[in-house]
Amino acid sequence: MFRIRLGERTEEIVALRLQLEAFPVNTVDDQRRKEELHRKAEAKLNDLRAAADHLVLSYLVDGLNDRARTAMRERLLDVLFNGHDMAQGDYDALLPAFQRNNPFHWQLEFPEVFLRERGGFDAFVGNPPFQGGQHLTGAHGTPYRDYLVETVANGKKGSADLCAYFFLRAYDALRSGGTFGLIATNTIAQGDSRDVGWCRLIMRRHDLPRRQRSRLAGRSGCGRCRPHLPRRLPIFSFCLDDRPVEFITPLLDDIAVKGRYLPHKLQANVDKSFQGSTVLGMGFVLPPDEAQALIDKDARNKDVLFPYLNGEDLNDQPEIKPTRWVINFFDWTEEQAMQYSDAYEIIHKTVYPERLKNNRDVYRSTGGIMAKNALLSIVPLHCYNGYWL
Repeated sequence: MFRIRLGERTEEIVALRLQLEAFPVNTVDDQRRKEELHRKAEAKLNDLRAAADHLVLSYLVDGLNDRARTAMRERLLDVLFNGHDMAQGDYDALLPAFQRNNPFHWQLEFPEVFLRERGGFDAFVGNPPFQGGQHLTGAHGTPYRDYLVETVANGKKGSADLCAYFFLRAYDALRSGGTFGLIATNTIAQGDSRDVGWCRLIMRRHDLPRRQRSRLAGRSGCGRCRPHLPRRLPIFSFCLDDRPVEFITPLLDDIAVKGRYLPHKLQANVDKSFQGSTVLGMGFVLPPDEAQALIDKDARNKDVLFPYLNGEDLNDQPEIKPTRWVINFFDWTEEQAMQYSDAYEIIHKTVYPERLKNNRDVYRSTGGIMAKNALLSIVPLHCYNGYWL
């Protein structure tokens, strides 16, 4: 294996990266010399990357208790510092985590960014992945979910969307005075995603200077928004959907009642509301024009296509018009569902491949509900004005 002197190696890498940053490119020869500098820096990083990968993935191995996990990390550190060979048992245990995860080490990839005065990035601009909190464990494993809660969210529990953790991580990697602007699902300001992610950011910084209105995006018509947040930077103006406002709340609006920015639970309404149907896969969801086209093609498709009303439709539209439709095979067998070939083909292409990747057996095999191809239908719980909720 390898033995690494961390301090010396880091200093060498930082020196090379600073040379890269300051290296002017005016000729082809300049470009070649800069590429050579980059290769040298990457070569010195390889051992550090491998060591960091092993240590990070030791946290993500399934089936280890705290004692066994600590012992594995101690053995890996011995490999790192003393050059001993990795035990075959440790390698076998880490392999599934390697196949499922690809760690990225910000401090290793950009040492010059974090070692400078007031270390951190000046800005982040991006489109983080969206994945509902109920799906994180199945898709990434329990240890990864625990890492998000304990490390990224500082122990704050809740069924938050994956993008909420990206907001927290981006904020932590900013330098003082830096700012970020990320695209988010509109649930970033709702429920657990708001409480775990956005509320903590607002409480730490107090001010959100800009937010762009949600827009329908993609085949499923998911709403998205673009919040912007600085780190420890005075805010003198606020902009909500291209109009000036006095402030922006954690609900991503400018509405406040006597200083209260967040909704409070009403005990009088306990047991009077319900979650509604849970669509386990956005492949079940269709925009209205696509659903209508399937009905025009074959009137029988009405049996499995329904307007799907969500809370935003119910609260924001006086006519209560759904912005999405849903494919519903109820509790049918796969043979019954296949009689509706148009809808079945959509599910087979969009939902089935994702279910096969899921680590939880209950999602790959759904018992009596279309178990052969692991296609899980939603179960409508309530109906309002003819629309499934």
